[in-house]
Amino acid sequence: MASIIAKWCQPGKDQYDINLLEQLDPYRESLMKVAEKNKNKEGKNIPSRIVINHFTQQYPQPAILQGPTQIDYLIGNTDNGTMRVYNLHDSHIRPKKCKKGAMKADEWIIRVLKSSDTFVDVFIETPPPIKTFFGEEYEEEEYELRPGALSDLIKELNKCVKQGENCPAPNSRIHGVDVRQIGKLLRKQITKAYPDPETSDVTFDEAVIDVIDTSVSIFASIKMQKQIQGLPKCAFKKLVGKFRGNLRDCLLDINAPEISYDDRITSLVMCIGGVLMDIYLMGRLFKTFDTTKERGQPTYVSNAIIYTGLSHSIEYRDVLESCGFKVVFENRSSGFKDQCVDISEMPYPLFR
Repeated sequence: MASIIAKWCQPGKDQYDINLLEQLDPYRESLMKVAEKNKNKEGKNIPSRIVINHFTQQYPQPAILQGPTQIDYLIGNTDNGTMRVYNLHDSHIRPKKCKKGAMKADEWIIRVLKSSDTFVDVFIETPPPIKTFFGEEYEEEEYELRPGALSDLIKELNKCVKQGENCPAPNSRIHGVDVRQIGKLLRKQITKAYPDPETSDVTFDEAVIDVIDTSVSIFASIKMQKQIQGLPKCAFKKLVGKFRGNLRDCLLDINAPEISYDDRITSLVMCIGGVLMDIYLMGRLFKTFDTTKERGQPTYVSNAIIYTGLSHSIEYRDVLESCGFKVVFENRSSGFKDQCVDISEMPYPLFR
């Protein structure tokens, strides 16, 4: 037993591995006593909570998930072992109430974290706690999602993301990934690359070259490179192709004469920023973290929940499948405006 516990607790590929933990089931009584004694102690809280959750098995099991329009559960192999990902698609529209037996996705995620018998990383569409980006301080671009499970989850977890406070469970790590909300700085850089043709002699063809150069410099910035250096080649290739394709399509779309200059800039900000968000999230999904200040946290992601807008969620599934991940479970609502997904047949316990 001692050798299994040591392997399960130590940083590395086997840390918090559910298969190792299940080998300890015969020692439930003694392990529970040790876990209860150490559950609030620094450095011992995370493994203690995981052990307690494993033997109490209190995962929420609603029949209907209210909020997303689709959920995918994918499993794949990485350099750091097996990775399991629940990918939730949000339509960013006001939800309708689902039938009896439903649970809002924000409540489901919080309860999953509090009852999980492994360590879980959660990625949500809110800004990361970065004070500077590309060497300059920035103000967040303010916009609000329409009321619903995703916006409610963001409100509940925002203090955890920004300040590391009021986090729902010690055995979780919450990531803000929406780097689009460096928006005012991004808008400033794009405006500099593509000045108003009414007050500038720069032609559209010249502006296109400058916008491409600006976009590439953002992609190649030190801040971004630190996040994506762990990306496997399969993901990097897919994301670079998406970056190139989106930028090309945006530049073609804004060349229509009926589109105002302000609308062109806004379109470029959302287009470039949206792809940067996808690259940033996927980079952190495969990143090796420095956990010297967070005792007990794993150095990489093995179990994840992603909750973002559906265009992003579709991209994440595509990237993961291109890296050999398999879809173990998927289901969707009856339509874009229907945000009630039947998960009654989703495998439990979770992250298996």
